[in-house]
Amino acid sequence: MADTDKGDKKEKKEEKPKKPVKRPAKPKGQAKPAGGSGEKKPGTEQDKKPSVSGAAPGGQALATTGQPAPRPKGRNGNGRTKEEERRRRVILALWLLMFSILTGVFVFIFLNLFSPAGRKETAKKCLDCHDKGMARQLNAQYKHEPFERERCTECHKDVVCDKEKKKFAVLKGSLKTICFGCHTKAKSDEKKKNVHKPFKGKRCTDCHDPHGSDFEKITILPANELCVSCHYGSSFTQVFKHQPAEMRNCIDCHEPHSSDYDKHMTMDEGDLCYSCHLRVAQQTYRPFKHKPFGDEKCVDCHKPHSAGEKRLLVKEYNSMCKGCHPIVEGEFGKPNHHPLGRAPIENCGKCHLYHSADYAKLLPLPGTVNCYQAPCHPGLRETFEASEHNSSVMAMLAQRNFAVNCSACHSPHGSDYTRMLTKSKYTVCQTCHTFAGTIGEHTVFTHVNQPPAPDRWHGDYMWCGSCHAFHGSPFPNMRLAWGDDLCIKCHNTEQMENVNR
Repeated sequence: MADTDKGDKKEKKEEKPKKPVKRPAKPKGQAKPAGGSGEKKPGTEQDKKPSVSGAAPGGQALATTGQPAPRPKGRNGNGRTKEEERRRRVILALWLLMFSILTGVFVFIFLNLFSPAGRKETAKKCLDCHDKGMARQLNAQYKHEPFERERCTECHKDVVCDKEKKKFAVLKGSLKTICFGCHTKAKSDEKKKNVHKPFKGKRCTDCHDPHGSDFEKITILPANELCVSCHYGSSFTQVFKHQPAEMRNCIDCHEPHSSDYDKHMTMDEGDLCYSCHLRVAQQTYRPFKHKPFGDEKCVDCHKPHSAGEKRLLVKEYNSMCKGCHPIVEGEFGKPNHHPLGRAPIENCGKCHLYHSADYAKLLPLPGTVNCYQAPCHPGLRETFEASEHNSSVMAMLAQRNFAVNCSACHSPHGSDYTRMLTKSKYTVCQTCHTFAGTIGEHTVFTHVNQPPAPDRWHGDYMWCGSCHAFHGSPFPNMRLAWGDDLCIKCHNTEQMENVNR
């Protein structure tokens, strides 16, 4: 027991007493709590229990009466010192001052520049000097939006004009900066492949009035006069004119600023032409196409604005074709040729389509049918199609890549040989009839068919055509006459009797 008492005394000596918490004075007339004077000794169990009213903000204990503990010395109700509160009020005052200044500036700008009264006042100052020069623009039908709204300072610096000191209103920057600032599409146009020279040089006022005009897009001249003021010459004044060029509707085909297509065209050359020439566009579906047409190079044959030839051809019809087809030109220069340039073949278009066709060589009809057309060789159709030259034998030759049409024997354009034959009349038949085997009744061909044997019937030398009709005959083997009647054309009756003996 003695040891225990000593231990308790030692613990009491080591334990430091807690400082009592100052509490607010009790209101007068309040009853003392039961069980003593109401004061608590430090370290008791009652002191460890939380107060009924909880803890005050900042760790300040509340009295049992619910009243807050006194604020720390030198701080206000929000816990700030006087220095902190003063700094806070200064910052707030500065913010209010800045807001007031900005509001005043905004109101001033609005009233002086954007309000009708302010704009009129600014414009009036400008017109004090520029009244005469702006008379036309002020009454123009189309006005530039800033000018119409009397906002001169959108493009010009707000300076006072002084004629004596030569101080005048100037632009805020270059035309590119000012114009492109509002016309943002122009920035992308500037990057295209082909750029109109004035647009490339940022010379917007070469075509547009910056204030006002009586013409759409506020151009300085009507659209049908503006382009030709720079682009003029004989290409627009020839006899036959393209309708858009004649009406001077240049922008129907050309972009005024820039384009990704040649000549500033609004679209690809072929698509542009087909957009108006719909019938020609339908011809693109045919299997055989003229090369310029297939390549959609319309201007290889046609002038886009005006021409001295019909259909706006770049040259006279036949001369134009010969320019690309020199071999054909040479054929028409041979002794025997089609009458190109005079009736009935005034030009190449009488036999060929110039854009596209369903048949090779740009022929409008298949094979020999073209030759049968009036007024050329209409009488040959009936006899030739009934002849052996157009029979199953010719079909067999066709399988061996022999042409079954007029061009098998005749040159379509011109030839050095009579009847426009592809070879001499003495050898042309041997192209198919080699005489190596049986040919009709001639098991071995012994009859003379070349000079110097005379053709007494026709007055020439003997050849296959002396006895046979190549385009057809009512007699066997395409002969010119029946049996001996053919022979006596050259051999008289006495000679024939001697042969028959």
